[in-house]
Amino acid sequence: MYNYEGARIPLDTHLNIDFFKFMLSDYHDRDICALLEFGFPVGYDYKEHFRGASCTVQNHQGAIQFSNDIDKFLRKEIEKKALLGPFHSNPFSHEIIISPLNSVPKIDTVERRVILDLSTHGGGGVNGGINKDLYLGVDEIIKSKGPGCLCFKQDLHESCLSPNIYRSARCSFTAHICQRFTNAVAYIYRLLGFDIINYLDDFAGAETSENAFKAFKELENLFLSCGIEESTHKAFSPSHRMEFLGIICDTVKLTLEIPDDKLKDIRSILGSWECKQSAKLRDIQSLIDVQFKQLARDVKKSTKSAFASNLVPHSVVSFDCKRQLTRGKVFMYERVAIVVFEWTKTIQCGDRILKIPLVKIDDSILCPVTAYNRLCRMIPAPEESPAFVIKRNASLKTV
Repeated sequence: MYNYEGARIPLDTHLNIDFFKFMLSDYHDRDICALLEFGFPVGYDYKEHFRGASCTVQNHQGAIQFSNDIDKFLRKEIEKKALLGPFHSNPFSHEIIISPLNSVPKIDTVERRVILDLSTHGGGGVNGGINKDLYLGVDEIIKSKGPGCLCFKQDLHESCLSPNIYRSARCSFTAHICQRFTNAVAYIYRLLGFDIINYLDDFAGAETSENAFKAFKELENLFLSCGIEESTHKAFSPSHRMEFLGIICDTVKLTLEIPDDKLKDIRSILGSWECKQSAKLRDIQSLIDVQFKQLARDVKKSTKSAFASNLVPHSVVSFDCKRQLTRGKVFMYERVAIVVFEWTKTIQCGDRILKIPLVKIDDSILCPVTAYNRLCRMIPAPEESPAFVIKRNASLKTV
């Protein structure tokens, strides 16, 4: 039995639970307050999936080569009571799974992002025991507020998400937990008379010039009332031009633009393919992801609505027609392709369908519509097959 259902031992958290209970009395998610107070379960099935306690686990090179950064991170997390330990032996009365650590560079800082890898052991890790089927645009706001309105954004500090939502772990349930939490915060903000969109821990809104700074301040005040710590260095005060989720919104020109540095990177990557005679499968997967992101930006959709894992599987044997694209989910017209996603990082309950229109870009080497049309002509495949396949020994293999 989960803690919020049985023992109900409160978490050591700065969240103002009483405020959440008062403001969410009519909210549709009836369990959210108990989950914030007593913790979110991650849906791990111990009896069915536990295997791997005897596995030898070694940290990734990103942890081994940057051990000082790992030590600093662990000390900080222990001080915040987001971690227990260190332990020199198993402190529990049952077997445990040991997951390795890794680290990757952060953008515009010398600090590294520490990652707890929960997908090891060939499916025997923590993520292997979580049933994915149990997972419980700023432009639209701009349109409603009119030309010349002001955009703003704020971001939650990761400390307010621990221990309820442990962001450094690559747990397949983490995104759902975070989205469910910020959905509740967005609901309260709308009760105050303002509109907002939330993607995981990012919030963005737009208001008329008369109300924008009031709306921005009210969002700050709401975070304080909830006991949420804001990531102040990521906050963006009201402006006619703002970047959100990789897209620059301009409310005067009424445009959504690709940042120049990202467009330059994409062109450089695609240009490097012009002279290629052969490529590895993982290189093709990476290129597909790059092209999709490019076109998704061009057609004014957030690049974070869908990921590479929604397009192609992690391996040739792990294709899942519910989670990855099939030929039948890409509808081709003369100058437009409609790509349909039934499962993404923020659509895990089947409550909606994401449809992304891809418009043909004439005379462009970056046009995925042209590239995909050519792929379908060269390699025909049935509707239930993966969207991206190659021919190998007279049979179709997923990319």
